[in-house]
Amino acid sequence: MHAVIWRSFLDAKPTVDSIVARIAAIDAHLSGEDSPLATPWEEIKYQLQTELSPDWEAYRIAIEQTISGFVYELTPAMLADLRSSLGCSSQDEVEQKLLNRIIQRGKKEKVKYRPFDFSYFCYPLLDFTVYAKVIERTGWQSCVVSAYSGAAPRGERGEVSTNHIEYILTQEDFEKARSRGWPGQWEAEVDKVEPKVVKAADAASVSAEDLDALINEVLAERNQQTSGQITGKVASHAETAIKKGFAGLDAIFGRKGK
Repeated sequence: MHAVIWRSFLDAKPTVDSIVARIAAIDAHLSGEDSPLATPWEEIKYQLQTELSPDWEAYRIAIEQTISGFVYELTPAMLADLRSSLGCSSQDEVEQKLLNRIIQRGKKEKVKYRPFDFSYFCYPLLDFTVYAKVIERTGWQSCVVSAYSGAAPRGERGEVSTNHIEYILTQEDFEKARSRGWPGQWEAEVDKVEPKVVKAADAASVSAEDLDALINEVLAERNQQTSGQITGKVASHAETAIKKGFAGLDAIFGRKGK
């Protein structure tokens, strides 16, 4: 019975699971104590899935030493069972095969990040302010959020960069924004009209064609400024904002919407 239990434990996958758990428990962070990667195993996965850093050799040595330590603790009978399970003829071959399997696992397993120390934020997008609730951190400066605005009052899910955060919000702030219908500007709540368009419209000599061209230029500039900031469904905020921009400017100047 004892041998049957150990054969089950020393199958390849449980063995790899045990070694990975030991790697994750190592009390060291080569990527820095302020790294968003919670454990050395997460650091290894990140390296394998992005680009190997100059520190990769240290990570590799840590993996190899953990494997060697695990194998060293096995009794001769347990090692024989593991060799049989992996189809190996020697201990060195066992360790090499375990290393290969751990590397392959690290290339495929999703990297997990420590949560941000905030859960709500807002950022400007064209004529809107987007109010975001963090669902999951997905990178050094990225996260999946539920995003709300005047363009999407019921919310939509997408991935955004935290580089574009304007304000960190409390839950109370977030609920306040919800109760006020996701105001177009946080705090001031004043809808902005592009100054150079208004100035041009006030000029008696400006033609309708020139004004149309200027409006198109402004909206194109705004759209370009937000390019790459937002991916996924949240991008529809931008599309709605452009349409709103045309309609709003047409209304200001007493023209029919395009």
